[in-house]
Amino acid sequence: MLKNKSKDNPFDLWRKDCWEVSGPKDFPSFFRGLIGFLPEGAIMRFESGCPSGELATFFASNSIPEKIPIPKGTIWPKPQVFNVPATDQNLLELSELTEKYAEPEVAIHFHIYLNDYVLIGWHDAFLFDDPMYVSKKIPEDKIAIFCDSLSMTYKEHLGNVEPVISADR
Repeated sequence: MLKNKSKDNPFDLWRKDCWEVSGPKDFPSFFRGLIGFLPEGAIMRFESGCPSGELATFFASNSIPEKIPIPKGTIWPKPQVFNVPATDQNLLELSELTEKYAEPEVAIHFHIYLNDYVLIGWHDAFLFDDPMYVSKKIPEDKIAIFCDSLSMTYKEHLGNVEPVISADR
């Protein structure tokens, strides 16, 4: 018998059936591509970046308290975490600001969530060849348009399946 591990955990998106999306070419184009793609009320979660200057000021000015307890992707040292509403204005400002900063200054791990579920999970976000995982709550036609606009690819990702050994064997 096969069982999908952690299928009910809302934070382990890569363990669920979802969309696997190739990483974008850079943060500025990614943030521009998110404008109009995300549902109203979505929140971006930036983890373990090392922001300085205007980027640090942006995070300090626009961060809100965490709405859901997404487990940290970095255990030590204790990571900085910023939760920023994914408004068109914030996305546009981020697209302009991140032109001036190296990727690890922005985020090591990046999530977007809405209410109590993760829409996008992207570990090692500073490595643009690592995939991001996008919830199936976002329909395929919307994923296709998003990916096409950023020259990214997507495919269906079947959750992490591992064998369960039954006691009666």
